[in-house]
Amino acid sequence: GLIAEAHLRGGDFDLATENLRLLLTSDPRNDEARLMLARIYVRQRNSDKAIALVDQVLEKTPESGPALRLREEILLSQRKLLPAMLTAKRMLQVEGEKSHGYVAMGRVYQAEGKHVEALEAFRQGYTEDRASMTALTGIVQSHLALKQPDEAILLVRGVLKEAPQNVYAHNLLGEIYAYQKIAAKAEAAFLEATQLRQDWTLPYLNLSRLMVAESKSDRAIAVLKQGLTHVPDDATLQLTLASALQATKDIDGAINTYRTVLQRNPRLDVAANNLAALIADFKYGDPENLDNALQLAQRFQNSDNPFYLDTLGWLHFRKGDYSLAVVFLTKAIEARPDNAYINLHLGMAYYKAGNAPEARRFLEKAVAATDTNPDIVNEAKAALKAL
Repeated sequence: GLIAEAHLRGGDFDLATENLRLLLTSDPRNDEARLMLARIYVRQRNSDKAIALVDQVLEKTPESGPALRLREEILLSQRKLLPAMLTAKRMLQVEGEKSHGYVAMGRVYQAEGKHVEALEAFRQGYTEDRASMTALTGIVQSHLALKQPDEAILLVRGVLKEAPQNVYAHNLLGEIYAYQKIAAKAEAAFLEATQLRQDWTLPYLNLSRLMVAESKSDRAIAVLKQGLTHVPDDATLQLTLASALQATKDIDGAINTYRTVLQRNPRLDVAANNLAALIADFKYGDPENLDNALQLAQRFQNSDNPFYLDTLGWLHFRKGDYSLAVVFLTKAIEARPDNAYINLHLGMAYYKAGNAPEARRFLEKAVAATDTNPDIVNEAKAALKAL
């Protein structure tokens, strides 16, 4: 398990999976490894394989709390609400799992839109375990869904009166105020959370989002950089920083940040895609940069993610390989037929490939798309005029 955990921390799911399979071959009774492998399958969106492994554990150990919890999470993600509820109720019969069971029931009720029932279930979970921040969060979410923010604030302030150092409650209070668009109070709560626990990333992320919503991009970037002084290798903070830098047109800063992420997490596809896309859009005039980006994006040849396929296709366009660009961009447009960017890219690829009718069709779709921004409209119109 330790080797697999190391691979997981490095973002190498394939090696972690292989290591766990070998471990289970030599030690078939190792349920901890079986559940770890199931969690990897969940992250890879292979829920059927994951649930099969979890059920193997439950066949031998029907009262396994970790297995029941994971089973409910998977079923809920699949929107299989009745089996998820039955699994949640099974937890109520297991020693030490009552709070988890009520919380799981609350999540199912939330998914059904039954917020009154969800509130009651989360309250029962919190009564069973006053240390359960998951139950507390569920109560707050239910109050907000029922348009009862004042009740949520009273509850969290009560928690903070008993435990002023409760960093989770400070962050939660910030989230409530942010929901109410009371920016000053939200900022104060998030700041308190960052000071109480400097290595917890969530308050930094919440505070940076608040600053972006307040059109304070420079402040958002400063908050993220502050967080990275305490957790320098956190990929989520780095990815959010890169996105914030890109939004302020600091393309070099964003590119350098994505490169930093990939040095530690070379298999992190979102970082690879975003870096390659930035080069395709802004740095394609440098042949070495373009070659490196194309090499990085080769991993997406068999991807079913339309945005990754769009990046790969657009890189081929920048290289002048228009027929190959059309191949990948066509796959992308099949998944997202109304996306303005993909329509623009495919239209441009057809234009350069000499297929004017198809170029016109997709460029006109780019202009008409609901998510079209002015830059896309101008570029598409210029190409249409040239046609």
